[in-house]
Amino acid sequence: WGVTRGNMVPPGVVHVLERVEKQIPGRSAARESEPVTAAPIANVEAAIPHLHRNPVAREVFTAAIRLQLVSGLRPGEVCAMRAGQIDRSGEAWRYEPRAANKNRHRAKARVVWMGPRAQSILGPMLAGLGPDDPVFAYVRRAGEPRRAITVNLYCSRVAYACRAAKVARWHPHQLRHNRATELQRRYECDEAVRVGIGDTPEVARQVYVDDPAEAVAKRIARETG
Repeated sequence: WGVTRGNMVPPGVVHVLERVEKQIPGRSAARESEPVTAAPIANVEAAIPHLHRNPVAREVFTAAIRLQLVSGLRPGEVCAMRAGQIDRSGEAWRYEPRAANKNRHRAKARVVWMGPRAQSILGPMLAGLGPDDPVFAYVRRAGEPRRAITVNLYCSRVAYACRAAKVARWHPHQLRHNRATELQRRYECDEAVRVGIGDTPEVARQVYVDDPAEAVAKRIARETG
């Protein structure tokens, strides 16, 4: 970018940077972050009863979790969902998130298709809502209007629930990894994962799928081992 802006960066710097060696784990004192993986389903289920003392609020957070598991939506896309954004005219429902869309600057619309499992979760949530009403919302105090849950609130309720359930903490974004891994195990195809969670094949495989070769290895064992 700097090279293309005239004299901001000398062209030779590009060639030098291309030859910088990749950092090898353990070479320096820098802390190595743990890779993000799918959330253990047992921990997810254990946390759900502790999401909120208010049963209505708990139902909203539970629905958000279950929708992420079957759709691969990002937490921000769940929290920003409005009833009018969901086209229910076809066999598969169509949701086009307008918030937290990382591809918007590329003029690429992100479309998420909702099948029977997602529809069974969303159906009760959509009952009686107007087009601009948030789907994942509840009345926090008597006399107040419904307020949409935020990503920060969603994450904090999950963290609280994990502590209450005495299980290892997981966070809502991990549920996107759960969906990607499920699709890879089922279809053994990067393209299926890409369209399932709405990302590039490279990111879908390298970032979101836990051990992408495992499904293929198991099939090879079954068929030839």
